Amino acid sequence: MMTLGNMRLVAILRLLTVFALLATSRAHAKYESANEMMPGCRDATSENNRTLFLQGLCVGAINALADTDNEVCPPPNSTLGQSLSVVINYIEARPERQHENFTLLAREALRQAWPCRR
Repeated sequence: MMTLGNMRLVAILRLLTVFALLATSRAHAKYESANEMMPGCRDATSENNRTLFLQGLCVGAINALADTDNEVCPPPNSTLGQSLSVVINYIEARPERQHENFTLLAREALRQAWPCRR
């Protein structure tokens, strides 16, 4: 049985979780274009630690796409580093499109590099 003190603690923790999620979604919304995300992607392939937040967003987005997109079939032994390189090279080869949504461009890159054979 939960005491009144425990119920308050749970309520406070839930409220803090909601605030954290809102803050994260606002921060993520700021970094939608390839222009904004590419510094983090480039730094993720180096030892540069100046853009850790962007690196996390970039790596997380690419990892999620490579793992969950039904139209992306990476080779069995491919690495996250290879996925990063595919996306970086694709976007850098299209400077006129860097204002577009990063996730959509990354999806295009991975689908083009590793299409699923049906």
